[in-house]
Formats: sequence, C-alpha cells, structure tokens
Amino acid sequence: MPANSRSSASFPCLFALVLAARFVAPVAVQAATIITGVAIALTLAPAVAGAQAAAAAYGRVLADSTDAAIGGATITIPQLHVAATSDSLGRFVLRGIEPGEHLIIVRRIGFAPFSTVLRFAPGDSLDADFLLVPVPQRLTKVDVVGARVSPKLAEFEERRTFGIGHFLTQEEIEKRGATRTTEILRNLPGLVLVRANGRGDVYVGSSRGAQSLLRAGGSRPCHAQVVLDGVPMPEGADGGLDQAVPLTDIAALEWYAGPAQMPAKYSSTKNMCAVLVIWTK
Repeated sequence: MPANSRSSASFPCLFALVLAARFVAPVAVQAATIITGVAIALTLAPAVAGAQAAAAAYGRVLADSTDAAIGGATITIPQLHVAATSDSLGRFVLRGIEPGEHLIIVRRIGFAPFSTVLRFAPGDSLDADFLLVPVPQRLTKVDVVGARVSPKLAEFEERRTFGIGHFLTQEEIEKRGATRTTEILRNLPGLVLVRANGRGDVYVGSSRGAQSLLRAGGSRPCHAQVVLDGVPMPEGADGGLDQAVPLTDIAALEWYAGPAQMPAKYSSTKNMCAVLVIWTK
C-alpha cells in the first residue's frame, strides 16, 4: 500500500469529529445561556415583585388657614404599624405601604388629630398635605350656668337624647380608670373583641348582629363597622385600635349592637352587623 494511503483513510474520521464539534458546541453554549438566564430571572423576580407591591406616601403637615409648617407631627397607618415624623419643614415620607385602603392618622400636641382613608395601588407614590387645626389653649376654670356642647359632639348629644344605643361621655370614660381603648369597649353590651392576628390585635365584633359569620363547628361574632369622627374605617383597620385611637384622645363613644338600634345615617353602610362610633377631642 502506498505511504499516503493511511493518511487518506483517516480523513473521514477526522471530518466526522469536526462536524460533531460544530454541532455539539453551539448546543452546549445555548443550554448554558438558558440556564444562566433562568437563574438571573429567578434572582430578580422577588425584587421586582416587591418593588411593584410596595407603595409610598409623602408630603407636608401644615397648620390650617396659615399653611405654616408643623414639625414633630406623627403620621401613622395603625393597620400596618407604619409611622413617620414630620421634619422642621413639615415634610414626611411613609414607605412600605401594602396596596389597599388604609386609615391614616396625623397627630401633634397643640392640634386636633386628623384622620382620613386613602387608597394605594401597587407601586403608588401619593403626594398628600395634611392640615391640622390648632386647639385653643385652656383658660382658668370659670363657673358657667348651663351645659356647653362642642359642635363636634352635637350629633352625639342629639342621638343620646333618644336613648337608643349605648353612649359614653368623656367624663364617664375617665371615671372607669381604664388606660386602653379596648378596656372600655369590653364593657359595652353585646360588644366582643376577637383576636385578629398573632400580634395580639383585635377587631370589634357583635354577638347580637344579624350577620353572624358561620364557621366550622359554630359561629363567630360578626365584624362591626367602626366610624372615627364620621369617617368609616376600612375593614381590618380596627385591628390595632389601641394604637389607632388612644383612650386619651377619645371624647365620646356610641355603640349600636345590631341593625334595630342603628341610626339611619349608618344603616346604609355595607356592614349591617353593628356600628361603633368614636369621637375624638
């Protein structure tokens, strides 16, 4: 056999190896690219989802009528245990807000507390300025003939004269020597406090309401509507009632344990179980 015959015979094997390398290498690179892409996507997914879910609120706390900046005001969302304090220019920022409707309460010594309900969408960044009304300084005690009713409590006093429902004035609340709002509520007929979560928060319920929530093995008290200074609190916001409305801020309470007692003003609410009306000072 000629000397170059062996070299010619090895060409088909060498050609087959070259073809295999050309086809296998791209497939391997492609697979590695796909695996790397999946790993990056899995790593980024929670961060992207979290950024989309969280909302924020920012703005200023100002004095009503003068628009003067109020520093040292506390802005809280009791349901989420989120809080912020305004700086010397009245500016504040609330971060980490879950989507949904939330009760926001603004407080500062020397001003009447302010509360409102805002709706947050995922990723929202709301700009909101809150105006606080100054509280007049208390003067030396003067004997006055006749009872003076605060304009804010005129509605409370009007319903109290009819005697339908249960009412507590500030004086009656102070006589009981309680330190927390829930301590006062426990003594109202038909009102029950139901544990809402593992943090010890409770929601207000009624054992006499028409819409008892059926559960396996029995029933639970129905969830009552809580109204703060005429504004219905969103469902679930009453879970941290002691933080949302400290007892020292309460001027009066109204409790209607069922639809038969409920005033016409509140009978149109979506929750026909019971109504707790809280008036602050």
